[in-house]
Amino acid sequence: MISSLKYENAGKRDLRFDWLRGFAIFGMSVAHVSIASYYDYLYGNSQFLTSVTEMFFFMSGFLLGLVSVGRQFQVTMDRIVRRTWQVYLVTVSIAFGFGAALLLARVRVWGELPFVYFRDITDWVVRILTLMDSFHFSNILILYVFFLAASVFAMWALQTGRTWYVVAVSMGIYLLSYLDPELTRLPFATFRHLGFNNPVFFLAMVLGYHNHQIEDWWHSRRRYVLMDAIIMAFGAAGIVGFIYIHVNQVPGWRWLESYDLATRMDYFPLLNLLLTFFYLRVYLLFLTYFWKPLDKLVGWFFRPMGERALEAFWIHLVAIPLFYLIPGLPEKPPLWLGTLWVSLYLALFYGLFRLLTWWRYKILAATPRGRVLADWLPFLTMVVTLLAFIAAAIIYVVPDYVWQDKLPFLFPN
Repeated sequence: MISSLKYENAGKRDLRFDWLRGFAIFGMSVAHVSIASYYDYLYGNSQFLTSVTEMFFFMSGFLLGLVSVGRQFQVTMDRIVRRTWQVYLVTVSIAFGFGAALLLARVRVWGELPFVYFRDITDWVVRILTLMDSFHFSNILILYVFFLAASVFAMWALQTGRTWYVVAVSMGIYLLSYLDPELTRLPFATFRHLGFNNPVFFLAMVLGYHNHQIEDWWHSRRRYVLMDAIIMAFGAAGIVGFIYIHVNQVPGWRWLESYDLATRMDYFPLLNLLLTFFYLRVYLLFLTYFWKPLDKLVGWFFRPMGERALEAFWIHLVAIPLFYLIPGLPEKPPLWLGTLWVSLYLALFYGLFRLLTWWRYKILAATPRGRVLADWLPFLTMVVTLLAFIAAAIIYVVPDYVWQDKLPFLFPN
């Protein structure tokens, strides 16, 4: 019975990871809307999985290692460099686009600008370009940029049979961070501490690169199915327990918070790190053994976003301020009404995501020149979004908007 529900890999792409990344993007979207809803039960009130950042880092490292097996080193390097550039471009586009949107249109975004008028902007622009400052959650991607850049050396070690180099350096940096976080702190606007979080990416990269050997060894055990069932049982009990405690704020159990996945910005204890790997293994096992019903239920929604995770991220950041412009948006509605509002946001986000990805990959990428333009789509989208925000602010949101207050150089005294 169970065998008929299992995942069967019929192609080069592992669809389970697309599903998981889509699940992570869904959780991130629910958390960022900041409206209480029944969706919170899936993620422990944004505490069990904070904003599923660890899932993104793990799967990015794992898949980078997995797809690099058997490839020439130069081909792998070209892929890493191109991906690093894409992430960097999206990072600075988010900061510039939404920084200008806040400055000109007074839209609701995350953060405040460190200047008042355009004449004070030069230093901020330099800091954004050098990743020393961020805006509107672009700092989430800054850590990813550094992980990708450093993966060049990690990939060299893996492809030359020096796996222990990657493990030793990654854990060495982690242990130094554990002794004193300031020893490994970099002057960049990273969302998380680089030293504490690097094992989630680089150890996952090692696991992905050696995944076939690990799976062959595990499946050679006589009772590996029974062991998988035990792991899933313990994992399911932990997931349900943590979510119940966080959502209902059960008194007397708050000490369990130190053992969930809610990592701190500057602290990631070893037990939490191990539990992160454990729970991700649990999720993957459930997908493996119950793939067909799970994929049929929500795969149509999760997998497209997981396949284009970077695009889904920045489109989500575009959709959030658009959602905040909807008149009558409540601050603290009852759960049933909050669920309806969050569902409305998810429909807006998903529709915008499908539209822009269709245009990028079906229209723009049809020609060589179009593929170059497609790489700049995040920047172009931010420009268009900025214009839409300005129009909405003038017409609907801020009827008493005074341009002289924000653009004094256009209206000299």
